[in-house]
Amino acid sequence: MSDDAPTLLGFLAEGLSPPLLGLCVLAGLGVGFLSAPSAPAATPSATPDAPPVDDDADPDGGDAGDDGDAGEDADGGDDADGPPLGAAELKRMIAAGEFAEAEREAERAGEVALQEEAHLLAALTARIQLGALASAKELEEIKVADQVHVGLVKQEDADLVQLVRYDGAPIDLPAKGLELRRTLHGMEARRVLAERLRADRDALGEVGGLTIHRYAFWAFKAGLRRLGTELLGEALRSEEGRVLVDMFGSGDFERLQRARLVVCGALPAPGTGIPKPQPQPVTPDPEPDADPRPEPDPGPVTSADPLAEDAAWLKAEAAYTAGVRYYRASYGEVGSPGLKRAIERFRAAQDLIDPLLDRYTGEPAQRIERRLVELNTLIYDCAKQGGTH
Repeated sequence: MSDDAPTLLGFLAEGLSPPLLGLCVLAGLGVGFLSAPSAPAATPSATPDAPPVDDDADPDGGDAGDDGDAGEDADGGDDADGPPLGAAELKRMIAAGEFAEAEREAERAGEVALQEEAHLLAALTARIQLGALASAKELEEIKVADQVHVGLVKQEDADLVQLVRYDGAPIDLPAKGLELRRTLHGMEARRVLAERLRADRDALGEVGGLTIHRYAFWAFKAGLRRLGTELLGEALRSEEGRVLVDMFGSGDFERLQRARLVVCGALPAPGTGIPKPQPQPVTPDPEPDADPRPEPDPGPVTSADPLAEDAAWLKAEAAYTAGVRYYRASYGEVGSPGLKRAIERFRAAQDLIDPLLDRYTGEPAQRIERRLVELNTLIYDCAKQGGTH
């Protein structure tokens, strides 16, 4: 640029009067002062030696949620879950077969009785695996000779239809001359299957708890948790309820048995209805005997549980436990070889226990009688399922 080129100030000076030129200079200085950057204001999270914190940044270095809220309770406390559920909602969850969630929610709500009931039902159903009917996209309902069957078609030809029912046993039905045959889908299939299983159980009338439990087992295996819960409760309230807990429970068996008694109404709910022990009246000490006699020798100390030291009882319990393992592993499988092995162990335990009835009285004798009743029931149930063939 040439040294002769006029500057902006010189250009303005040529066309403006001195007073007007002074006003323009003052206006420019004012605008520069107002637009100058200012120091950041102090905030609770900023110090003079540290830069200010970005309020939009995630302090953990991750991304916030889709709504920009990282969550009110990062620790996953009760506030994030809302208020505790009431007893009515907890009972609904248990009836629907939502045992694990119901147990957690009942514990949070302080509903001890419902927590124990959910814990018991969860322990009794933890090992049940879903069967083919639970995931089947369609089922067949067939009526022949006034008998209605619902299940999954395994194979079919011009003469026979092989149907797998809820009990897992295949049944051969004629392909022709059927009174009814229709394909079921979705919720209708679930509803008809539940109605069929319920009707088959009701047709038996009054039966033992082991038989009722078998229908509960089939319901859970088919994914019918509401019906399974209903039937399982019926089985637990039967005379065989105790042995069912021993058979299919896991974990703290004393806790499970207490929960069963609460469900059956034989014990009050935990924390309610339990009478407090009354203080015993204080009686004055008797006058000291002027000529005290020596105390009689109490004799040898005996065990509080005589059966715990009885070799025959211990062998019988070992045989019973082995039979339970075979029984549980073969449960619901008609004609399984494991049922025959279970019968052998149960009968061995029976032979060992029978002579003990003449040796004991009182509470030990009651335990022996109870075990014999349970063994008789189990032997009969195994034989009915075809375990003796």
